[in-house]
Amino acid sequence: MSQLEKVLEENVQIVLLGTGFPEIEEGFRYFSQKYPDKLSANIAFDLQFAQEIYASSDFFLMPSAFEPCGL
Repeated sequence: MSQLEKVLEENVQIVLLGTGFPEIEEGFRYFSQKYPDKLSANIAFDLQFAQEIYASSDFFLMPSAFEPCGL
């Protein structure tokens, strides 16, 4: 979270989908309110939305708690 604000000050748009540790979720909610044109934090899981994000992304990151190198 400490570097997220620096990233959001650049020419980027980030879409987040998923759940995790409550304190991390809260951080993403905070920054999505502060930077609504830059960050969309969707703290849930929606398969259709996940497929849309994957299809429309220039860059895609999927960390995994089960796969040591992500998916």
